[in-house]
Amino acid sequence: MVEYDGGYTGKILDVDLTKSKSVKRPLPKAVAHRFVGGIGFTEKMLFDELRPGIDPLGPENILIMATGPLNGTAAPTASRLVVSAKSPQSGFYGDSSVGGHFAPELKFAGYDLILFRGRADRPVFLWINDDMVEIMDGDGLVGMDTWELNDAIRKMTGERDISIAAIGPGGENMVRFACVMVDGNSAAGKTGMGAVMGSKNLKAVAVKGTQDVKIADPKRFQQALDEHTEILKNDPISSELAPLYGTTGLVTLKNTMGSLLTRNLQTGVFEDADKINGEAVNKDYLLKARSCFACPLRCDRYTAIKDGPYAGTCVQGPEYEALLCFGSRCGNSNLESILKANDMVNRYSLDVIGAGSVIAFAMECYEKGILTKKDTDGIDLHWGNHEAIIKIIEKIAFRKGFGDLLAEGTLRAAKRIGGSAMKYAMVVKGVDIDSGDPRVEKAYGLGYLTSPIGSHHTRSLAIFERIGTPELGEDMFGSSETATLLGVKGKGRLVVWTEHLNAILNMLGICLIGLGTMVSSIPIYIRKGIEVPTNLYSAVTGIETKTEDLIKAAERNVNLSRAFNVREGATRRDDAFPERFLKETMPDGPGKGHVFPQEELLDEYYVARGWEVKTGIPTKEKLLELGLHEAVEELERLQLLPDLAKRE
Repeated sequence: MVEYDGGYTGKILDVDLTKSKSVKRPLPKAVAHRFVGGIGFTEKMLFDELRPGIDPLGPENILIMATGPLNGTAAPTASRLVVSAKSPQSGFYGDSSVGGHFAPELKFAGYDLILFRGRADRPVFLWINDDMVEIMDGDGLVGMDTWELNDAIRKMTGERDISIAAIGPGGENMVRFACVMVDGNSAAGKTGMGAVMGSKNLKAVAVKGTQDVKIADPKRFQQALDEHTEILKNDPISSELAPLYGTTGLVTLKNTMGSLLTRNLQTGVFEDADKINGEAVNKDYLLKARSCFACPLRCDRYTAIKDGPYAGTCVQGPEYEALLCFGSRCGNSNLESILKANDMVNRYSLDVIGAGSVIAFAMECYEKGILTKKDTDGIDLHWGNHEAIIKIIEKIAFRKGFGDLLAEGTLRAAKRIGGSAMKYAMVVKGVDIDSGDPRVEKAYGLGYLTSPIGSHHTRSLAIFERIGTPELGEDMFGSSETATLLGVKGKGRLVVWTEHLNAILNMLGICLIGLGTMVSSIPIYIRKGIEVPTNLYSAVTGIETKTEDLIKAAERNVNLSRAFNVREGATRRDDAFPERFLKETMPDGPGKGHVFPQEELLDEYYVARGWEVKTGIPTKEKLLELGLHEAVEELERLQLLPDLAKRE
């Protein structure tokens, strides 16, 4: 195997489920150095390994679980695993990130990533115990939820201290927004990676490792670690608000901004936000805060319901997304039902955003008379009906009746319903819009459009428009408007910068919350957000790296994922919002009267990226500048590559 000074194990575990065999092969240094890790590995390997047009739920798809070079070290918040494949939700490149302990455990076992090929002829799970790798019979696990499955695998292996990435009934039944659950609690949500796992008859991956992750320069690493830790300790958001509220504190913030997705994004203000916010969770339901591996923030939480119709519910959560998607998005102010719904989707391995969003879509169709009780199995889908939400989740997971339609996801469900239903499908590239309303948060909105995995706030996470200063906006992005939510000018350049920052964190295995979300200081976000990860990477790997080197690697990865999607047929027309955001003005809140200026922002973004403005396709010149010769060769073969020199 290839020897590395630190950070990388140098090994890929390649599993052929069709042949029921696995091999260990070396991680090429050229791949590690150019693509770093995490999403860099998955984008590179899927581009190289998959041919365009394959069925995401067919055996030709490849599922990858990838770590970053900082996973398994003491670097703060370095717990993230990337799960990736061609997405059954979008039909384009797909990935999802999840915390917990699986990524470090995989590194301790001696692997940088796992590739799953083909399809097993029966349900199986993969058991990794350091060098021992075994594909085991999973027939007895079928039908189990993720909590039951975790207990069963621990009994089968005789090991308690292991980490397990698994699917429940939602994944088994290939619900297109099924997720992968780590240890029954943490979700690799969005883009349908749980459905891909189900399509391969892969019920779970269990891992135990006892090896060390090498550090090339321990003294330098300790210095970089201390700097990162001090930043987190001294910032009031990461040190105080993160453990107090986690992401649940965003409910009040977004509602105040007028950006809280409400009643299927008809508005950004929810009149009952105080009933489902972080304070409400803490007051009656919070048991304790908890952390992922090597994380001082403790932004996760355990909650429980003691009384009432949902008594006995215990759940790791909620995150902001659960309060949003089962709460305001559905017009629901019953917090206990939100906690119950959160527990159900975790057990069934359904993405909380996908499930809540498709239910909200159905509720608006019901409100508009497009759906009736005859269509919904007799369920009354009026806004705020929390009992209906619980019933529908069960139907989706097992594809029963009306739930079978919704299990296809919002976009496909809207197409099958027909008529005017498509007007109410709040998706980009088939993936449900999340986090905040783009009519208010313009840079966030642009990030939804340009994300290669479909709408996802974490691909850009442009909090600069919320915490930035006009002077810095002018200096960095050419416009003071970048430091205002409703401003437009300069937001294209801002999103390019934030996409690079978050790509760096996703390549290294660092959680975005530590340096990309839960910070209040501009110097931390702008300067330390890239400088600190660079120092950690250099110390751990021994690869002397400058910030501009990681920025270039991030740009390379953004362009390669775009090339993957172009190969699948994506153009500018796919970077588009539903009509609601372009023509329906925000009815209330600080953004009242605003729409989203889609074409203006896309033009600026494409220019800043060096892509052809007309099509949104990277130019040959840009791809060659980044050393992506494989992308140039492939897109030229398919006659998809714009060549500006020839056009001139």
